[in-house]
Amino acid sequence: TQKKTKRLDFDENNSVSENDSGTPQTNLYRRWNRAGLVCGCAYIAVAILAHHAALSRVKNFASLQKLEVTSIGALPFPPSLWRWDGLVRTPRGVYELRMDLSEKSPYLSASADPAQRLPLEYRFYPEAYPNVFIEAAKELPVVQKILWFDRFPVTRFHQEGGDAVVEFCDIRFPQTRRGHAAPFAYRVRIGPGGNVLKQGWAE
Repeated sequence: TQKKTKRLDFDENNSVSENDSGTPQTNLYRRWNRAGLVCGCAYIAVAILAHHAALSRVKNFASLQKLEVTSIGALPFPPSLWRWDGLVRTPRGVYELRMDLSEKSPYLSASADPAQRLPLEYRFYPEAYPNVFIEAAKELPVVQKILWFDRFPVTRFHQEGGDAVVEFCDIRFPQTRRGHAAPFAYRVRIGPGGNVLKQGWAE
C-alpha cells in the first residue's frame, strides 16, 4: 500500500508545522474570505466618494442660504450608499436636509443658473432663546458632558405647571416614534426658585 506523506517544516523556534495545501472545503472558505475582503474594500471606497458628494451638496446649501455655519456634516442612512442626512448647525439652530444621490441635486452652487435649481426642501430645528433656566441647566456637570458629545445639539424650553423644562437633544438622533422623545434627549426640570427638581434621559 502507498502511504500519504506530508512535508514537515521547522521554524526558527524548532517547532514542527505541517505544510499542506488544504482540503477543497478549506480552499473554498479562503476564496469566500478574499471575496468578502474585496467587497468590503470596494464598499468603503464607494462610501468615501458618496460622502464627498453628499457633503458638497450640504456645503452648497449652506452657501445658498448664507448661513453662519458652526458645524456641518453628512451622515449615511445604511446600508444604502445613496441616501444621506445633511446637517448644518448655526447659532439659530440646526438645518437638516435629506438627500438621495441618485437624484438630481437641488443644492447647486450659488453661481449656477437659477432656472436650473429645484425647490429646496429642508427642516429647521430652532435653538431656544437664552434665559436663566437654560443657563442654570448648562452649568450641570452631566449636561456639560452631553453638550461635549453632541455634534448638532439643539436646546428646547417650555414650562409645565410653573416649572421650567429644559431639553437637550442631538439632531443626529431624530425622533423615530410619535409621542416619544428623541433618542439621547436629556431633560432638566427646574422649579420657580431655580432649584433642580429632576433631571435624566427623556422617555
